Amino acid sequence: MANFDGTGLTPLTNNGSIITEAAFSKSGESILFFAATDFQAHSPLVRETAHKFDLYQIEIATKRIEKLSDLSAYNMSGLSVIDDARTLMRIEAGPKSALYIHTKELGEMSVTELVVVNNPRGDSSLYYLPIYSQKLGRIGFVAPYEIYWMGWENRSARLVFSNKGKEDIRFIRWLQDGDGLMFSKDQSNSLFTIEADGSNLREIPLFGEKDKP
Repeated sequence: MANFDGTGLTPLTNNGSIITEAAFSKSGESILFFAATDFQAHSPLVRETAHKFDLYQIEIATKRIEKLSDLSAYNMSGLSVIDDARTLMRIEAGPKSALYIHTKELGEMSVTELVVVNNPRGDSSLYYLPIYSQKLGRIGFVAPYEIYWMGWENRSARLVFSNKGKEDIRFIRWLQDGDGLMFSKDQSNSLFTIEADGSNLREIPLFGEKDKP
């Protein structure tokens, strides 16, 4: 952990596990993270990569680590904190891959699939990168080449942006102001913003002509 300007770098973990994503809790008193305990190729046709994932939480003041799941999942990704009891993520475990909500209440923990009611792509395993907006009560997520959002209550997805036949979507975030989204695309040195209704697509170059890598 470090200050915003990079000073005050402080190690929090040293258990040798492979940490892939982390996010502050809503209270700011702890950090949630995905950690894997296995790193190998499970087929001669693929490269070595991290597996056997679970969700953990570390208290910043005491550095006490708590294991929040016992899934030993093939993969976990898209960590998005809803509140201090619930966390959004994508889990690949066994034959099932989907978006899930992890809940911790009164010492009990559970994982529930986040069902997209209208299922616009026809396959829940295609949905990833969930991101929650408390301000709007919405969940943004990605399917290959497309961005969607749905209401927390009705869980009916609406298409925001389609880039089929071109670059895939790399990440998305809700904008702090308004109801738009920011995203990036593979093989692009720009960020993009778009309104939730799909209007006003804007490109924000990250490099000037002299600075491009």
